[in-house]
Amino acid sequence: MDRFSIKRIWYLLKLDYSHSPEAWIGNTASAFAAMTVLTLSLLWLGDFTSFEDFANRVMIILVALISAGVAINSAMMFSSMNTKPKRTAYLTIPATHLEKFVVNTFEVTVALAIQALAGFFLADAVRIYLLQPMFSLPADYDQWIMTLMIKMLAGKTVFIDHGGIAVSTTLLFFLWMQSFFVAGSALWRRYPGQRTIAVGIIMVITIIGIFDLVPDVSYINTEMIEWGVSAWTLINWILAYRFFTRSQLK
Repeated sequence: MDRFSIKRIWYLLKLDYSHSPEAWIGNTASAFAAMTVLTLSLLWLGDFTSFEDFANRVMIILVALISAGVAINSAMMFSSMNTKPKRTAYLTIPATHLEKFVVNTFEVTVALAIQALAGFFLADAVRIYLLQPMFSLPADYDQWIMTLMIKMLAGKTVFIDHGGIAVSTTLLFFLWMQSFFVAGSALWRRYPGQRTIAVGIIMVITIIGIFDLVPDVSYINTEMIEWGVSAWTLINWILAYRFFTRSQLK
């Protein structure tokens, strides 16, 4: 068997789509429901002075929801191997380890992002064309929050207040968190999310303890932290692939 084949990659994607279409639809529906409930609740309970104030509040809560969604989906990346029958069936698929890993990675990164954005934009449309006239909101509320968020991530606007945290730092945090849960999913077949969270808590406590022992940490700047997190993210992905290939041999 060749080392890497686009045809086999496409076959694996079609196989996943045909076997679990509800999962793909569910991601978009979950994003739509979360965004709709969020905006409806804020409009119902909140007292906003402007659209900027409303958008800031949406963004803050949305970041937390996206974090949870990324963690859950990443922890389920290798759910197709969480039981022996599933693992046996997965091993019989005619594809290499690398191809299976690439497909799983695509599904929890690119595909998940597209599904979530579709759900968020649909919810944004409901807010603009249904909730805005329902709540008699000012004309400037017809702006697309998701468009503003994409511009912010691209560094083209500072419309949204991010509390002084750089956009690059936020993106790195998401990428690191995803890689951390992916590695956990590859390492543990049962309860990967819970076990990864437990390890993460232990690591945070350990890091805090180490910093408490160091007399001077003033030399550590944002650039050093970002480089360190980037390296850690890469290591997580490498470990995830190693765990994945070894688990298939058991």
